[in-house]
Amino acid sequence: MKIDQPNFIYKKYKRKHKILRYNIFNGYQRNIFRSNLYIYEESIHLSAEIKIQCRSCMQEK
Repeated sequence: MKIDQPNFIYKKYKRKHKILRYNIFNGYQRNIFRSNLYIYEESIHLSAEIKIQCRSCMQEK
């Protein structure tokens, strides 16, 4: 599954993960979302905990 609409994906994450806040993704939306909804952006602005939580969330589906 490939989705090129980061804002749509972000809204889904926001509902499931309250710790994800818009300011964390601000300016990175075009870079962090790719096919399979895996986050690959190796940015110091994204903590490993957030990346792991998002990945495990999407793997369940």
